[in-house]
Amino acid sequence: MNHFVLSVNPEYTKLIFDGTKCCEFRKRIPKLMSPGDTLWIYETKNKGGVGKVIGKATVKSIDDIRSAKDGIVEHVFEDWKTENSIEYNMEWYTNDAFMNYFESIGGCSGFVFSINIDNIETITPLDISCFAKNSVSLKRPPQSIQQIDCPDI
Repeated sequence: MNHFVLSVNPEYTKLIFDGTKCCEFRKRIPKLMSPGDTLWIYETKNKGGVGKVIGKATVKSIDDIRSAKDGIVEHVFEDWKTENSIEYNMEWYTNDAFMNYFESIGGCSGFVFSINIDNIETITPLDISCFAKNSVSLKRPPQSIQQIDCPDI
């Protein structure tokens, strides 16, 4: 099983931990990521975040989503959720905030990956230096996502 640190803005960590958001969308994902892997969720400092790892989740599945279909982002998401039978809170995924988020990560210009998560839990906040890559402590959080050594936590 692999471990990854995932940087997430505070507005989305709240949605993840309250069960509203069960998918994390990224332009790219590590090649070694697969179902069953552990994601350590780092809440970024911007917009009042704590700048620490505040939780973890398990990768349930990973999907490629072709982003632009007839130029309408909504069609893309509708097709994807139907094909993959993803359980989600429809209210958040159909509002303007989601569409802006989806477009901001490349949803209108190429491919987007959906990392579908479950077993979501909060942890006592940990500094990023508690995590390591190749036995060297991380000095800063990843821009998006980074594979790490199995933490001794």
